Amino acid sequence: MKKAARKRSAPDTSLRHFGFKRDVLSTLPLRRDQLELFIGHDAEIRRLRDGVNSLENCALVGEPGSGKSSLMERLRAEIKREYQVVSIGVPVADGAYFLKELLQQLLVTLNRKLLKRVNFRSLSMELRREGDHLSKSKLKTMVVPLLTGYPKPLIIFVDDLEKIKSDVGLHLNRADATLVLLEEMKDVLEIENVCFVFSLQKEFYGHVERMMAGFGETTLLGLIKNIIRVRALSNDECYQLVAKRVTADKSGQASQGIFAESTLRFAVSRCEGNPRKLIFFLSEALYNAYRRGAKKVAFEDLFVFLNRFYRLDEVQKRILFYLSEKEPVSYDDPGLVASLSIDIKSIARRLAGLLGKGFLEAHFSRGAMKKEYFLKGRKPSEAAAEQAGSRGGDTKSEKTSIRYKIG
Repeated sequence: MKKAARKRSAPDTSLRHFGFKRDVLSTLPLRRDQLELFIGHDAEIRRLRDGVNSLENCALVGEPGSGKSSLMERLRAEIKREYQVVSIGVPVADGAYFLKELLQQLLVTLNRKLLKRVNFRSLSMELRREGDHLSKSKLKTMVVPLLTGYPKPLIIFVDDLEKIKSDVGLHLNRADATLVLLEEMKDVLEIENVCFVFSLQKEFYGHVERMMAGFGETTLLGLIKNIIRVRALSNDECYQLVAKRVTADKSGQASQGIFAESTLRFAVSRCEGNPRKLIFFLSEALYNAYRRGAKKVAFEDLFVFLNRFYRLDEVQKRILFYLSEKEPVSYDDPGLVASLSIDIKSIARRLAGLLGKGFLEAHFSRGAMKKEYFLKGRKPSEAAAEQAGSRGGDTKSEKTSIRYKIG
């Protein structure tokens, strides 16, 4: 009689330890089936949608991790069937590479029945046979008939341009190298019935600023009409993002109450509105909590990771933890003084130091000529509640009603 095969248990991981069945803390761009997790950027979406519907070239400009690729995926999901969508990635500043990627995707994506005069088989064989030996001019003669002859309006998403590196040989920074590439593609970008949507580096916006100040060329306007800056998420949007990520996994009670509020406040205060940074910070904190066998991610789990880079001392750590639990505070706050066991002059210097390093924000309290300090990631709604309290409102009841919870 055969023995029953022993069921192999899945290896334990930090996500499984906290009850998650899927990676809700992935730092990759959102896929089409994950767009319910998308947060914010309503103004950017409206502007981008209007530009695309007018078939005007558009560009999303922002720092890495600001959500450009996810935003492009959100727009792709909204595009109607009367448009033909093509997507390519161009991580290098090379015109031939750009055209080869575009040609390859056009041959795969376009409906051949709508381009009867084009020999798709011949183009595919030539691209496969010649490969890297095809010149830019030759590639353009292959690409242009596909773009100009297609009866449907074409929307071409060009991602990864923000990853283009500087050109040391030509003494060009990343933004200038990108602009040179776009200028090489000028005749392709000007084709009617075709709209290009690019993701570009944050520093690319410097070209726009110099142009508006009268110190730069206006060539850029002939290539891209709508240059849309992807703003940083607000503090409230950061909290919403985390709440959506955690509650997206329906695996049960273990996915509730994962992060201590002090952890979230500290993560938001350091991510500067960048969703990828925020998720990365929380993922590292989750792993540290898993390593010590905890059931909840504490402030210490995040601080240990981030302090590899900040190198704060024990007193600064205690101040940040205190502020993550209670804020705002002044240098003579009784609870803070008791927790640190140092004189108030030293506390004032430490608070000023953390303020200078960008960990804290401060304002002068009403009726007193001294600063009150709070973590940079404080929710705007909490600040409003405290201001109402300083005018005589019931601060405690207001803050209780808006305290951040997950689950």
